[in-house]
Amino acid sequence: MLKHKLKIFLFAFILSLIIVSYTEKLQMTVLMPIRDFIVVPSVKIENIKKVQSDNILQKTSKDGLYINPYTTASSFRSISHIILKNGCVNIDEKNKNKLIKYAKYFYESAEKRMYEDAEFVVWPYPIKFSYGLEPGWISGLAQGEVAVMLMAASKCTNDEKLILNFKDYSDKAILSLTILVKNGGVLVKKDGNNWYEEYAQKGVESPLVLNGHNYVLFALEILKKHNEKATVLFDSGLDALRKSLGQYDIITWSYYDSVGYPANQKYQRTHARQMKKLYKLTNDSFFYNYYNKFTNQLLFPFSSIQRFIIKPSRFLGGLIIVDTVIFYFLLLILWREDEN
Repeated sequence: MLKHKLKIFLFAFILSLIIVSYTEKLQMTVLMPIRDFIVVPSVKIENIKKVQSDNILQKTSKDGLYINPYTTASSFRSISHIILKNGCVNIDEKNKNKLIKYAKYFYESAEKRMYEDAEFVVWPYPIKFSYGLEPGWISGLAQGEVAVMLMAASKCTNDEKLILNFKDYSDKAILSLTILVKNGGVLVKKDGNNWYEEYAQKGVESPLVLNGHNYVLFALEILKKHNEKATVLFDSGLDALRKSLGQYDIITWSYYDSVGYPANQKYQRTHARQMKKLYKLTNDSFFYNYYNKFTNQLLFPFSSIQRFIIKPSRFLGGLIIVDTVIFYFLLLILWREDEN
């Protein structure tokens, strides 16, 4: 009897590893709201400066609710891209007014910083985060998205003052990409080229997050026609990516960052999509080959245990344990029914 139960448990464990490898994203979508309900306090965190933020998209954290610069700006990504490519003519009034309202929020909440004679603007995060980040850290990912949104908003208003303000702060957000992290910006020099850090703070070692750098490249690409620095920054960032991409390949999976954290299933898919988009933008087969590689890696049935061994994760470990227990009891029931 015990021997049979051990065999069933081992089978349940192996089945769990396979199922989690393919359904982690789905299970996370179901379980994260439950976790947030239990863990996240209802307190609202002020984002650096007190500004009018009614109805601005808020995000949850272990410290409470806050306005996430990236999440907020990226909610306008598709609209902003349409505007920067084709103008504001076909944008309905509701979306236009909402875009301008949010752009005003970013203009009013920006923090001005200086390096040498250059003034740039950033949108700090008011929460602690991974990698030892303390409140006040900034994100190249957010800087790029806000720059795109502000530039788009400048095309959708007839108010001359707002046009100048939005464009000025978009340019100053892009300027943060030229300032090293140690000087208050989001730039990391890598092999002589630019890497745009997703999690940037003085005194904190930059983790060089792959998907964050790539999203900055997409923001710069769409801004090329609207900011003279964008082309140079895009080209340098692309060269840095070409030289570094092999370091994020684990043969059967990809790394999320240079620290050695494997991507979860969501970010593995993101890496694959980003490579496909970079191929379309550059027509460089180098990126198409990585698109195929990252996509094929998603088929590996034991990515969950591989990732857990490389960098243990409580969430991933919890999924494996819960799924193992569920499959174990289901198999026990089926086994008893077969005996009867």
